[in-house]
Amino acid sequence: MKKDVNRFILFISMAFSFLVIFLIFEYFMFTEVQIDLKIPLENYYDQISLFIDGREIPIDPNRKRSFLRLRKGNHNLKIVVNDIVLLDENIKVEGESPRISLSLPEPPRVQDVRCEYSADDGMIKINWRVNSKVDFFEIFKDNLKIARVKMNEFRDRYGDPLEVHEYTIIPFYAGGKLRGVEGKLKAGPFVELVDLKLRIVTPYDVSKDDLVVSLDGKNLKLSDTLLAVAEKIPVGPHRVRVKVKGNVVLEKEVRTTSGSNEEILELPDLPVLDSATAIVCNGKMKISWLDPSNDIYRIDHYDVVYSFDSSSVSLSTTKTNVELPTLLSSGVHYAIGPVFVGDLKGVPYEFFKPPKPSICFDLIPRTATENTIFIRLETCDNRKDVIFLFSVDGVEYEQVDGTSLNLKLEDGVHILKLKAIDGFYQEDEGSLTILVDTRPPEPPSSLTVFVDGNLMDVSWSEPESTDVKECNIRTSRMMRMISMDDTNARFDVSDVSGTVTIFVRCEDRVGNSSESSITVDLPKVPSLIESTVTFGGDGNDVNVRMVFQDYSGGLVVYLDSMEILHTTGTDVSFRLENLEYDKTYDLTACLENVFGSSTVEKLISFKTKLPPPKILSWDYKNGKLHLKFDAVGSKFQCEIVGGSYSTSVLSDSTDVIIPIKEPGTYLLKIKAMTEDNESSESVEMIEIPEGGS
Repeated sequence: MKKDVNRFILFISMAFSFLVIFLIFEYFMFTEVQIDLKIPLENYYDQISLFIDGREIPIDPNRKRSFLRLRKGNHNLKIVVNDIVLLDENIKVEGESPRISLSLPEPPRVQDVRCEYSADDGMIKINWRVNSKVDFFEIFKDNLKIARVKMNEFRDRYGDPLEVHEYTIIPFYAGGKLRGVEGKLKAGPFVELVDLKLRIVTPYDVSKDDLVVSLDGKNLKLSDTLLAVAEKIPVGPHRVRVKVKGNVVLEKEVRTTSGSNEEILELPDLPVLDSATAIVCNGKMKISWLDPSNDIYRIDHYDVVYSFDSSSVSLSTTKTNVELPTLLSSGVHYAIGPVFVGDLKGVPYEFFKPPKPSICFDLIPRTATENTIFIRLETCDNRKDVIFLFSVDGVEYEQVDGTSLNLKLEDGVHILKLKAIDGFYQEDEGSLTILVDTRPPEPPSSLTVFVDGNLMDVSWSEPESTDVKECNIRTSRMMRMISMDDTNARFDVSDVSGTVTIFVRCEDRVGNSSESSITVDLPKVPSLIESTVTFGGDGNDVNVRMVFQDYSGGLVVYLDSMEILHTTGTDVSFRLENLEYDKTYDLTACLENVFGSSTVEKLISFKTKLPPPKILSWDYKNGKLHLKFDAVGSKFQCEIVGGSYSTSVLSDSTDVIIPIKEPGTYLLKIKAMTEDNESSESVEMIEIPEGGS
């Protein structure tokens, strides 16, 4: 029994000693470790895993930290997001309750999102910067994915420039598994919005309730003073429409500009009924008139009123004629009032009796040919109730059968008298002189011809003693007829060459004619059939070759209005040196021949190259070459080669930093590129000494 007690006491002593040793070992060999995580993106917390020595450690997402006991000494720590190792490093645990802070790498961030809108094609160009390398970008428009691109540039058909859209650019990296910090752009509207005042001016009484004013199909509110205001509309053309009682009376285009805009809309006047014809037949007065309607105002009906002896009678008709009792009293008043659609009343046409007839002498010829004259007789108001009488050289009056008259007269001057009598026995009379002459006029004189390139001018003098009505011109080669009322003519002779004869024929008012001619040799006009432009030197020296078809005379060539060459050849080559960089030049020429110098014609245009990039300064420090240069372009590629080392940097700035391993002699090539695919480059050797410069 005593032995068992001793054994138990020994066991307890050994166990206590072992516990003390374990606690001492635990205290000196293990410690409580706090790991704090600095994570740049909140969405990483759903995907992040922490491993220490291959064992996954839980992370408190709220406090962004992890607590665990670790053996003092070295440990391997990894942070994994979506199976991508973002951090792998060895840590050393020492001291009591150490605190370890870990920071994940900064993800790519989309910055400086900008856009340019083109009104020509309705496209928007979006570009941005990103602070580190990515695999691709996803583009969202109003939260709808529209594209995936690898470059930091994107073009999209925008649509209505008045609309506003939000674009979101999201970068992806680590093989496309990780998402970076997105960038946003609020685009539009791309047109300036202004106000437009429309002031209505009407020639007749109308209220605002009878008017409807619309702009681009949208009705506008009208004030009592007939003023309509369209607010916040884009600068540019707009379609305005004005309706009066449902009828469109005005449609026009109004163009707004920056600033204040006001447009006066003058409604067109109502058509005027300005004449009527009255005929007395079988005891009735027949009155007729023409419908005054036009494309804007249409007739609805006519109000006809006639008054006599303090009494009046009125009637309404939709026809353009009416039959009334015959009232020969001069005190009878007639009024025909047009009423247009929309109950718009026009000015009535009023008369007491049919007006006196008037013969239209201006429509009767005063000359004749081949001793015969044909005359059509009518009154100026086209009256149908009129009879005509005529007398030649004092012979007794005779009635004309109808409204046409044929007379056969001898050569010489004759006096024709005419009378017109209407149904109210009112008459008009007058006389005119008729010249009968069958002799041809004198031919045109002083014919001259001038040829300017492919145009030929012909001029002449009319005979002074002849009443010339017109002159016609034709040629023996072209078989063309050109009627001229002047004493000159111009026409194209680009398809004609060699000897031609020009004929000019004059004709008098009765058809007698005479002709003159002139023969000329047309010069051959130079025609450019081939041209080449090659550049030499740095791009401001140009070699030009032009091949022409055969031509006559000499050719003078100009460079932007400056004469540079005089030649008679058909294959012309020359060199232009020291031209300005990045400038468009025009080569023009004119032909010199017996007709003088022709009009200067454009041959070709060419543009010189961009100036080569020019280094302004550079310095080398800590393995980086800081380079500044002057160049024209939107993108610049700098390539440096030395020994077995080479690198290239693409930038949109002329201030570039290029990494270099060590000092030495390097070949530096700078290439400038524009958005129009033009480029220029320069190559220089630079010596980077020890310590930089």
